[in-house]
Amino acid sequence: MSNQLQLSPRTLNILLIEDNPGDVFLILEMLRLANTTQFNTTQVERLEKAITQLQQNEFDVILLDLNLPDSKGIETVISINEQAPYTPIVVLTVTNSQELGVETVREKAQDFLIKEQVSTAFLVRSIYYAIERKHSESEILLQKHHLEQRIAIQTQELNQLQQELQHIIYQRQNIEEELLYNASHDSLTNLQNRAWFLERLSHVLEIAKRDATYFFSILLIDINRFQVLNTSLGYPTGDQILREFANLLQTIIRSEDSVARCGGDEFAILVENSQSCGEGIRLAQRIQEGLKSPFKFDQQEVIISVSIGIVCDCNVYENGENILRDAHLAMKEAKESSQVDYAIFNQDMHSLTLKILELEQDLQQALKRQEFILYYQPIISLTSQNLVGFETLLRWQHTKKGFIPPGEFIPIAEETGLIVEIDDWVFRNACLQLKAWQENFPQARNIFLSVNLSARQLNNSSLTNKIQQILTETQVSGENIKLEITETTLMENAVKAVDILSELQQLNIKLSMDDFGTGYSSLSYLQKFPLNSLKIDRYFVNQMDNSQEDLEIVGTIIALAHTLEMEVIAEGIETAAQLDILQSLGCEYGQGYFLSYPLKVEDATAYFE
Repeated sequence: MSNQLQLSPRTLNILLIEDNPGDVFLILEMLRLANTTQFNTTQVERLEKAITQLQQNEFDVILLDLNLPDSKGIETVISINEQAPYTPIVVLTVTNSQELGVETVREKAQDFLIKEQVSTAFLVRSIYYAIERKHSESEILLQKHHLEQRIAIQTQELNQLQQELQHIIYQRQNIEEELLYNASHDSLTNLQNRAWFLERLSHVLEIAKRDATYFFSILLIDINRFQVLNTSLGYPTGDQILREFANLLQTIIRSEDSVARCGGDEFAILVENSQSCGEGIRLAQRIQEGLKSPFKFDQQEVIISVSIGIVCDCNVYENGENILRDAHLAMKEAKESSQVDYAIFNQDMHSLTLKILELEQDLQQALKRQEFILYYQPIISLTSQNLVGFETLLRWQHTKKGFIPPGEFIPIAEETGLIVEIDDWVFRNACLQLKAWQENFPQARNIFLSVNLSARQLNNSSLTNKIQQILTETQVSGENIKLEITETTLMENAVKAVDILSELQQLNIKLSMDDFGTGYSSLSYLQKFPLNSLKIDRYFVNQMDNSQEDLEIVGTIIALAHTLEMEVIAEGIETAAQLDILQSLGCEYGQGYFLSYPLKVEDATAYFE
């Protein structure tokens, strides 16, 4: 997508200029926890050493503490920028000063971060935005340099032609105005961009400091499942959606409000001179109302939804970055909630973020401490009532905090990339357990184990080789393994998924689409995926004996699967009535609390005794 921040596939070289050992440790730990890319960090504690490093090596970004043993304050930024004018600088300081932040930006620093407010995700995002902004700045300077060279040559050649010279000067002015416009605007939607929005926030914060009665709020808006829309409908249509949504926002906001595209599918609105939070809430409601009508592209109708984070008491903040940070927390809260489309920031959200960071650090040690446990939920044939397999389920028994639900730690593991290592552990130990059952119980040789595959794993080009290696080491046949991939995961990169699933199929592994019915898969892709089975999401199963609509959905899914020569597994069976309905619809397999709860290994073993 246009203007969407892309993570670099290569290692980023970082120069960390910091003399405080504690801060050095925390920053290096954050970079290590990121797991979105590799960072090669060189750390020095003095300006003199930093200049030596910059003379000898090239770096992608500089993380700079303003107060060093041999340099203090803004002079540190000036010295570093003189030595490395084309390398982005991110200032890290304990001084929470708006004036100092503005001054560092004026001296070409790309970002100004307060150390105590920095989290792993926030630091990594700042690094990438700094690189992106510096790249854009360099592009503008390069274009301007080329333009000046061109004017100089033409001026020299046509020194006697004053009229043509005036035309060239006029042309130069127009181009510079265009460059200035591009520096503050998004090229796809023609809205103001993130840099402009932050500058505007700084301006209104200054107004609020001078006038205690001045009140403003912001809305941060994210289009739900936008990556899935891109994959399913194509990137050109995705660009059209962004443009149409930008146009919609401009028709909804008041004349005194401002809207900007902050990158990707995120938009921000500044609600100025409002008397209370009510104006921001009403604006959010108008946006949701405006999205009830579908967008139309080439006789195709597309309905989108958004999640909105609102920060009301903006007057108490020191800088715009912190406002956007908290708006993002509120927006995330709205996205994760099934009850609301918008959420208003409160301090509980910030506390939750700190709790998640602590959980992220604990997660790093969970494998080493052997805190993970595998449970096995039986999968039953609905015709013979016999056991046909188990779904392998991961549980975390923290040594101090006790049982931590998968819903709390799996999203963190996926975000940080730890899910890859955890998935490997789950698959290896599941295979070892299956082999133990097969050696002790002949009847276990015909069952299969279902193991969930994360989006991170599906994007790993070495996935097939890694699975094959584990199967060889544990002496388990691929015929006894079924990999479950959620519908959303498959559709995030459908083209690549087809290739990887085909490779896995060559190992005789069975493949199942999990949570079917909750995603956005098209029939054309469903036909291309080399799947053996569909797994009906528990939501439809739980509702079908009370909802005619959900009953019809379940029947349609089963009929569709059979048409595509796939088997069907229903999860979440909790009543005898649900079981009877599934049997009457021809569903082959099922699992759920009515049949059996997830079992510890010794209880699962009892099925063979």
